[in-house]
Amino acid sequence: SGESYVGISQALEFPGKRLLRGKIATRESEEIMQDIEQLKLDLVFQVKQAFYNLLLSQEKLKYAQQDLELAQDFLKKAEVKFYAGDIAQVEVLRAKVEASKAANQFRVSQNEVTLSKAYLNFLMARKKYTPLEIRGELKKQEVQLELENLKSRALSFRPEIKKINLSLERENLQKKQAYMSYLPDFEVGASRHWIEGEGTWWDFTISLPLPLFFWQPVKGEIAEVTANIRSLKNEWEHLNNSINLEVEEAYTNAVAAQNQIDLFEEEIIAQAREVYNMMLFSFQEGEIGGIELIDARRTLIESNKSYADALFNYAVALAALEKSIGQSFQGEQ
Repeated sequence: SGESYVGISQALEFPGKRLLRGKIATRESEEIMQDIEQLKLDLVFQVKQAFYNLLLSQEKLKYAQQDLELAQDFLKKAEVKFYAGDIAQVEVLRAKVEASKAANQFRVSQNEVTLSKAYLNFLMARKKYTPLEIRGELKKQEVQLELENLKSRALSFRPEIKKINLSLERENLQKKQAYMSYLPDFEVGASRHWIEGEGTWWDFTISLPLPLFFWQPVKGEIAEVTANIRSLKNEWEHLNNSINLEVEEAYTNAVAAQNQIDLFEEEIIAQAREVYNMMLFSFQEGEIGGIELIDARRTLIESNKSYADALFNYAVALAALEKSIGQSFQGEQ
């Protein structure tokens, strides 16, 4: 037709909008990473608890074996004394009953060890009955525990706190993004206009589109983000109280278990062993019957088991404390 018009145009966002979107996406990815960290904390606690439970099961198996050996030894002594005419047959029958009970408890303890190994294998994503041997022992760990310091560390390192802070940052950025929506994007263009016989012209344009009632959708976005921020702040307060309570509970359990361990080490174990040795000597001398010796033996075994329980509770309480503050005590022992 003797005339041509060719041009290109490009829509450009108002400066700062693209940067804001990048910051919002970064906060979202960091929130997901905190979810992963929370999963890690939960899994580490479960593995530690299962590990300590296996140690406890092995310890109780050791005591069950000792109990069985003592019961069998007592049965032999009772039979010797019976054939010598020193005790009645009922004492031998009691000794046999105790030996049967000890043998049954030994089998129960073996099953507990097997199940503890299976659960630990499960947590480590191994087949349940894969052979497993662990190293370690239940012992009192020297860790300096100060409640207020633990609470402060929890509010600094817990993934949930970090996540909710990131969520607040993201919502504030989205609020800023909503306000920036009032600022119009613009378009730049360049075109070549040619008319035969008259010449060629170049046109350069900048346009700012302003839709009618553009403020209405943005007002809704701002209101929604404002409500989300208010909700997150309330959630932060609730989470803060919940974490403090969790730390206090784990701290209380650790201190109670620590005191119980001290009591067993300083008094109960030694006294139970001394009483058993005295009763054993008295039984051999014919001064007491089998009932008193059986009770003394049972008290000694139960004291050892209770001591192991206290060590287990203390180890689990420390693991729960580590989980509650989001940080390990490694290097502080």
